[in-house]
This record gives sequence, structure tokens and C-alpha cells, in this order.
Amino acid sequence: MNRLPWRPLLCWLGAGLAMPGAGWAQGAPPSPAGAQAPQPVSGVVQALQSVLRLHPAVQGKRAEVAARQSLGDAARAQRLPSLSAQWAAQKSDQAGTNPGSVRVRQPLWAFGRIDSTIAVADVEAQAEVADLLRLQRQLLDQTAAAYVRTWGARLRLQVGDDNQSQLRGLLERIRRRQGGELASAADVRLAEARLTQARMQRDRLETEWLLAQTELEALTRGPVNSALPVPDALVLPERRRSVSDWLTLAETAHADLAFKAERIRLAEAEIERERLAAMPSVYLQADRSFQTTGITNPGTTVRVVVEGALDNLGMGTRGRVGAAVSRRDAARADHQSTLNDVQRTVRSLFLQQETQRQLRDNQTRSVTDLGLLLDSYQRQYEAGYKSWLDVLNMQRELTEQRLAQVQAETDWLVYGLRLAALTGELDALADLRSGESAQEQPQPTVTMGMRDA
Repeated sequence: MNRLPWRPLLCWLGAGLAMPGAGWAQGAPPSPAGAQAPQPVSGVVQALQSVLRLHPAVQGKRAEVAARQSLGDAARAQRLPSLSAQWAAQKSDQAGTNPGSVRVRQPLWAFGRIDSTIAVADVEAQAEVADLLRLQRQLLDQTAAAYVRTWGARLRLQVGDDNQSQLRGLLERIRRRQGGELASAADVRLAEARLTQARMQRDRLETEWLLAQTELEALTRGPVNSALPVPDALVLPERRRSVSDWLTLAETAHADLAFKAERIRLAEAEIERERLAAMPSVYLQADRSFQTTGITNPGTTVRVVVEGALDNLGMGTRGRVGAAVSRRDAARADHQSTLNDVQRTVRSLFLQQETQRQLRDNQTRSVTDLGLLLDSYQRQYEAGYKSWLDVLNMQRELTEQRLAQVQAETDWLVYGLRLAALTGELDALADLRSGESAQEQPQPTVTMGMRDA
């Protein structure tokens, strides 16, 4: 029996099992089909996630949210029993005449007063969460715009490098033609002057890029790779939406409107709290006296106590309710004013983006035409039909058009990302999940005693 055909197959299998990267050779289980290791984020995604994770303003606002939640827990603790103790020292000839007492009070009924206080604390915590979302959206807006400006500055720097390289090559040609007595020294000096201008322009563009990178890193609190373009998923939806669609989306998802709506709810909760502030409270009270020599009937006393107070014949409560109603009206007016501002901002961003889109398309066609025309001028220059000055002027015109094209592309992206940021479309990309806000909402705690009515 011929065994030779099996030998190459066995050698191949043995080599595969002995490879350092093989999973079984390393004792690791095989990865499931289609499973891929998570890739590190970069580009605009890295910038957006970094600003939400590392910016000190976000961390400080989260601490304020936690403080509001703690105040909500303190308000709910009013349903728990309270313990008080008293001991009095006095000078007497009799022993054991220093009286002391312990009192335990459990709220039974407060006619909604405790519940209204808890409701105000909860709405304050929810308003703080809405304010956190507003801050995060603002930082996403600023970071997305800063990233795009940095990316555009890098592209403009590349245009400056290309212009410098083209002028350097043209200068070498003119020098060679000078050696063949086909160009004068004045021609060489003018080409050198154009190259010097290109170097100065390139240095200015590099400074702009460094400044934009510094501004971006100030937001993200660390280095970000700004060479990657913005994903198409963030800019393509604008072609399918009209200004009315953006307005509808902004009215339902804008963080400022959500925060102002919470302020209205807070004002309404404060009205209810002030209205019920003068209601009495019903307690189950137990008192225990100690060292009560000479006091009749010492020991433990359990009773139901009704306690209430009407300060200033109720006029103070009436004034506080009126003030709370005025704050609610002011909050409603503020919400309407914010809605008008949001609508104006959306219309402005939409129109500016449309203008930049048209300008970008026109600049793209102009750059294409000028590129073809420059190639034609260079061929005619070599053939002697065009002068070196025509080529230099065409190179300058092409560079200016390319810079204008990049600027139009940058502005178009900035306006589009600002629209996406204020409508919440960058939340998922920045890993700003709704579960984060829900986790920060005040949670009810299990308490002893009866629920306030």
C-alpha cells in the first residue's frame, strides 16, 4: 500500500497545530463562528466618548445628581419613626430625682404633606438629570465641531504641502531652463518668491492645525486621532430630512426643552407642597420616663397625637402658594422662549448647511476643472505654448480653490453634526445610553411605617 500521499497532509496538520497563534496549541478554546474581538474606538467616536468620560464638568454634574438623590432619600426618611431622649440634671436632697425620658414617634397620617415633600425632592433629582443631559449634549456639540475643524485643518495642511511640492518641482524646471538659456534669472527669482509664499502659507496652516488640535484635546482631556473622517452615517441622513423633520425631532429630543419641562414639573410640585404645608400630622407616640421619684404614674405611655400649626393665620401659606404659582408661570414662559430659540437654531443650522453643501459641490467641480487645466498648462509650457507665469498663476488658483473646497466641506460637516447633537443623534455614538440617566433617577426605598396620604 502506498503511504506517500498521506505524508504531506500529516506534516501540514502538525505544522498547523504547532503554530504559536493556534488556539488549541495555547490551551485556549476555539472562538465561536463569526465572533470578533472588540476594536478600539478612534476618530470622532473616541473624541465623543472621551469628553463624556473625562471632562470635569460632567463629573461635577454627576456629583450634583448624586447629591440630589441623597436629598430624595432624606425626604423619604420622614416616613420612618423618630427617636428623642431627654435628661435633666438638678440639685436635690433626694436621690434619684434627675428625670429623664425617651420618646418614639411614628408618622401615621400627614394629609399628603410628606408625599408632597418627597415629590419635590424626586422632581429636583430628575431636573438635575435633565441638566446633566443638557451639559453632555453641549459638550458633544462642541467636541464634534472641534474634531471636524481639526480634521479640516489637517486637510488644508495637506493642500499646503502639495502646493509647496508642486512649486518646488516647477522651480527646478525653471532652473534647468535657465541653464539652457530658455529662462532668465528674474524668472527664477519670481518662482523662488512663490515658493517662499507657499512655505509661509504652509506654516500658517500648520499653526491653525495645532491650535485646533489643542482645542480638541482640551475637551477630550487626552490625545485623539483626528486624521479619520467622520462616518457617513452621521452626515447622510441630512439629505433625507427637511427642515420640518428636523424641527419635529428637535421639539421632542432637545435637552434644553426637556430640562425646562422638568422645571415646570418642579414648580407644580412646589405648589402642591406649599398648599399642604399647613396640614396637621397624626403620630403614634410612645414616652418612657426614668428616675421619676416623686412623680405619679411613671413608666411608658402610648398615645395618638395630632399636631399642627397655623402661622400668621394662614397668610404666610397663602403668600408662599402665590409665589410658587408665579414660579410655575415663569417656568412655562421660559419653556416657550427656549422652544422659540431651538426652532430658530434648527432653521439657521439647516439653511447654513444647505448653503455649504451647494458651495462644496461647486468647489468640487471647480477643483476638478482647474486640475485638468493645470495639467494642460504644464504640457503647453513644456511645448513652449504657455509661459511659466501662466503655470504659476494656475497653480495658485488651484490651491486657493482646494482650500476653499476643504473649508466648505468642514463647515458642512460642522452644521450637520450640530444638528445631530442637539437632536440626540450623537448619543448612541458617544455611548450616552438612556440607562445611564435611568440609573441616576431616584429609586424608592423600603421604609417602615404607613404611607403618607
